[in-house]
Amino acid sequence: MRTLGIDLAAGPRTTAAAVIVWGGPTSTVHPPQVPCTDEDLLGLLLGPEPGDQAGVDCPFGWPIPFVAAMTAHAHHRPWPGRGETSANHRATLRHRRTDIVAP
Repeated sequence: MRTLGIDLAAGPRTTAAAVIVWGGPTSTVHPPQVPCTDEDLLGLLLGPEPGDQAGVDCPFGWPIPFVAAMTAHAHHRPWPGRGETSANHRATLRHRRTDIVAP
Protein backbone atom coordinates (compact mmCIF):
# COMPACT_ATOMS: atom_id res chain seq x y z
CA MET A 1 0.00 0.00 0.00
CA ARG A 2 1.22 3.49 -0.82
CA THR A 3 0.36 6.97 0.45
CA LEU A 4 1.13 9.92 -1.82
CA GLY A 5 1.09 13.53 -0.65
CA ILE A 6 1.25 16.41 -3.12
CA ASP A 7 1.74 20.08 -2.28
CA LEU A 8 0.76 22.14 -5.32
CA ALA A 9 2.41 25.53 -5.75
CA ALA A 10 2.37 28.24 -8.38
CA GLY A 11 4.97 26.39 -10.44
CA PRO A 12 7.06 23.23 -10.64
CA ARG A 13 10.02 24.73 -8.73
CA THR A 14 8.10 24.73 -5.44
CA THR A 15 5.59 21.93 -6.09
CA ALA A 16 6.45 18.84 -4.05
CA ALA A 17 5.42 15.21 -3.63
CA ALA A 18 6.16 12.62 -0.98
CA VAL A 19 5.53 8.87 -0.95
CA ILE A 20 5.27 6.41 1.91
CA VAL A 21 5.17 2.71 1.08
CA TRP A 22 3.54 0.64 3.82
CA GLY A 23 4.47 -3.01 4.12
CA GLY A 24 4.39 -5.49 6.96
CA PRO A 25 5.82 -4.23 10.22
CA THR A 26 7.80 -1.43 8.57
CA SER A 27 7.26 1.38 6.11
CA THR A 28 9.53 3.26 3.74
CA VAL A 29 9.41 7.03 3.55
CA HIS A 30 10.88 8.20 0.27
CA PRO A 31 12.64 11.57 0.11
CA PRO A 32 10.37 14.40 -1.03
CA GLN A 33 10.48 15.11 -4.75
CA VAL A 34 10.98 18.82 -5.46
CA PRO A 35 10.55 20.24 -8.05
CA CYS A 36 7.59 18.40 -9.58
CA THR A 37 6.31 19.01 -13.08
CA ASP A 38 2.79 18.14 -14.20
CA GLU A 39 4.25 15.05 -15.87
CA ASP A 40 5.94 14.01 -12.60
CA LEU A 41 2.65 14.34 -10.72
CA LEU A 42 0.68 12.43 -13.34
CA GLY A 43 3.26 9.64 -13.18
CA LEU A 44 2.81 9.43 -9.40
CA LEU A 45 -1.00 9.52 -9.59
CA LEU A 46 -1.60 7.07 -12.43
CA GLY A 47 -2.17 3.40 -11.76
CA PRO A 48 -2.95 3.27 -8.06
CA GLU A 49 -3.07 -0.19 -6.49
CA PRO A 50 -5.93 -1.27 -4.20
CA GLY A 51 -5.50 0.48 -0.86
CA ASP A 52 -3.33 3.30 -2.22
CA GLN A 53 -4.26 6.80 -1.04
CA ALA A 54 -3.40 10.27 -2.34
CA GLY A 55 -3.87 13.68 -0.80
CA VAL A 56 -3.42 17.00 -2.59
CA ASP A 57 -2.89 20.36 -0.90
CA CYS A 58 -4.22 22.87 -3.41
CA PRO A 59 -5.25 26.46 -2.71
CA PHE A 60 -8.69 27.06 -4.20
CA GLY A 61 -8.74 30.78 -3.64
CA TRP A 62 -6.66 33.91 -3.70
CA PRO A 63 -5.56 35.95 -0.69
CA ILE A 64 -8.06 38.76 -0.03
CA PRO A 65 -5.36 41.49 -0.31
CA PHE A 66 -4.37 40.07 -3.73
CA VAL A 67 -7.97 40.28 -4.95
CA ALA A 68 -8.20 43.84 -3.63
CA ALA A 69 -5.00 44.79 -5.44
CA MET A 70 -6.19 43.28 -8.74
CA THR A 71 -9.57 45.00 -8.38
CA ALA A 72 -7.89 48.35 -7.71
CA HIS A 73 -5.66 47.89 -10.73
CA ALA A 74 -8.58 46.94 -12.99
CA HIS A 75 -10.55 50.02 -11.90
CA HIS A 76 -7.56 52.42 -11.99
CA ARG A 77 -7.74 53.01 -8.24
CA PRO A 78 -4.75 53.58 -5.93
CA TRP A 79 -2.79 50.45 -5.18
CA PRO A 80 -3.60 49.01 -1.71
CA GLY A 81 -0.67 48.72 0.64
CA ARG A 82 0.75 52.18 0.10
CA GLY A 83 2.72 53.21 3.16
CA GLU A 84 3.65 49.63 4.05
CA THR A 85 7.09 48.22 3.46
CA SER A 86 7.32 46.45 0.13
CA ALA A 87 8.25 43.06 1.62
CA ASN A 88 5.38 43.12 4.12
CA HIS A 89 2.84 44.09 1.49
CA ARG A 90 4.06 41.47 -1.00
CA ALA A 91 3.73 38.79 1.70
CA THR A 92 0.03 39.69 2.12
CA LEU A 93 -0.47 39.22 -1.62
CA ARG A 94 1.10 35.74 -1.60
CA HIS A 95 -0.25 34.15 1.55
CA ARG A 96 -3.82 33.25 2.43
CA ARG A 97 -4.95 33.57 6.04
CA THR A 98 -4.66 29.80 6.45
CA ASP A 99 -1.01 29.98 5.31
CA ILE A 100 -0.26 32.57 7.97
CA VAL A 101 -1.96 30.99 10.99
CA ALA A 102 -1.40 27.30 10.17
CA PRO A 103 1.13 25.65 12.50
